[in-house]
Amino acid sequence: MEIAPGVHQVEGVRGCNVFLLGSDKLALVDTGMAGSVGAIERYLTRIGRPREALKLVVVTHCHVDHTWSLAKLRWAQPLLVAAHEAEAPYIDGRLPPLGVQGSGFVRGIQRLISSRHRRKSVPVDVSLRDGSHLDFGLDVRVLHTPGHTPGSISLYLPGPRLLLVGDAISNRYGRLRLPPRATTVDMDKARHSVARLAALDVEVVCFGHGPTLAWRSSDALRDLLAR
Repeated sequence: MEIAPGVHQVEGVRGCNVFLLGSDKLALVDTGMAGSVGAIERYLTRIGRPREALKLVVVTHCHVDHTWSLAKLRWAQPLLVAAHEAEAPYIDGRLPPLGVQGSGFVRGIQRLISSRHRRKSVPVDVSLRDGSHLDFGLDVRVLHTPGHTPGSISLYLPGPRLLLVGDAISNRYGRLRLPPRATTVDMDKARHSVARLAALDVEVVCFGHGPTLAWRSSDALRDLLAR
């Protein structure tokens, strides 16, 4: 589904929303859970682009629902992987996966997922910081939006006034929400990050979870902070 010129949401991906950015060269934003590579390849075919046009994967944060298919994509063809410098150690395996808060059952499920994820670590080729720029025929600005994880990032495209927020915010059950406490390392930082995003001039917001918001987006971000 094309959201704006040069911005597509890949349909059929498992775990999280995945986006394609660019014109001649393409960047993928996140990769989804296991089994998502086929959906990504089918979408490239559908829009008439060869797989070789995909040059970069931008990881918004390290959680497995956003990175599980990263290794398979990178092993299948030469691809660069980009992530915030604070997130890279969790992606390349230098640090163990982030834990969760909550019940023993929740922690047990997370440990099971994490034990498999450790075997899928990949190197990060491009270290991003707040203010980094990505050029794929679009002006893409990197915003460090920590809280959910230490190196969570959002991507802002000032041309179409479009914002990709990863899991800094979700759009669930008809309303915007802060990231869940059980998987967020610092809720105060998470709220501060949302305040920064709410200060942007935004028309369209794309989420890691939930449908794209394309009407009164700036108002909706400010309303989230007021709750």
